[in-house]
Amino acid sequence: SFLSASQIKPLEAKPKQFIAIIDSIFKILEVQKQIDQQFNSYIIIGDSLLKQNLYDKSITAFTEAVSIKPSDTLASNKLQIAKNKKIDYDRAIQVMKDYNKVVKEADELLAEEEYLISKITYEKALKIKTDEAYPIVKINEISEIFAKIEFENNQKYNKVVTVADNFYSSSNLVEALVQYKIALDMKADESYPQDRIAEINTLIEDELKKTKDKYDLAISNADKLYAVKIYDKAIDAYREALN
Repeated sequence: SFLSASQIKPLEAKPKQFIAIIDSIFKILEVQKQIDQQFNSYIIIGDSLLKQNLYDKSITAFTEAVSIKPSDTLASNKLQIAKNKKIDYDRAIQVMKDYNKVVKEADELLAEEEYLISKITYEKALKIKTDEAYPIVKINEISEIFAKIEFENNQKYNKVVTVADNFYSSSNLVEALVQYKIALDMKADESYPQDRIAEINTLIEDELKKTKDKYDLAISNADKLYAVKIYDKAIDAYREALN
C-alpha cells in the first residue's frame, strides 16, 4: 500500500520513508536468520562430534557458536560440557598410560622371579585402576607361588632338623651343631634350633673344661714324677696327658 501510495503521489515523502524502514527491517531479519542458521549449524555439528567423543573438534564448533551468540546460554553450556568431557577423557588416558606402565614393570619383575617386588608393583597398579582384574589374577598367582615356596622350605627345614636331632641323640654334638646352624639359616626366627645350638655349645664347653682339667692334672703329676727323677712313671704320665 505504501508502494502504491508512492506511485500515486511520487512527491510525497512519507510513503517512501516507510518503504525504506520496512526494507531495513527485512534486511535485519534476513541477517538474523543467517546468524541463527549459522549458530544452529555449529550447535548441531558440535553435538554430533561430542557423541563421537571428538572433544577437540566439538569444542571448536561450540566455541564458534559462542562467538556468534556470546550471550546464548545454550552454546556456553554445551561448550563447558565438551570441555569437562575432554578433561575427563585426558585424565582417563593418562590413568591408562600410568596403569600400563606399572603393569609392564610388574610383568618384567615376575618374569625375573622377583616375586615380592612384583606383587607390590601389581598392588600399585590396582590402586591406579581398581576395576582391573589382571593385577588381582597376578597377585593371586604370586600368593600361590609363595605358598608353594613356603611348603618346600618347611619340608627342607624339617628334614635338616631331623638329621640334627639324630646326630644329637647319638651324641655326635659337632655334626648336630652344624645341622642346627643350617636349620637356623633357613628359618632365623625359629627358637628350636637356637635352643639346641646354645645347649650343645654349653655341653662342648663343659666337655672341653673337663678335658683341660684332666690334662692339667696329668701334666702336674708327670711334672712331679719328673722332678723326683722317676722317669719311667713320668713318661707314662705325659703319655696319659696327651691321650
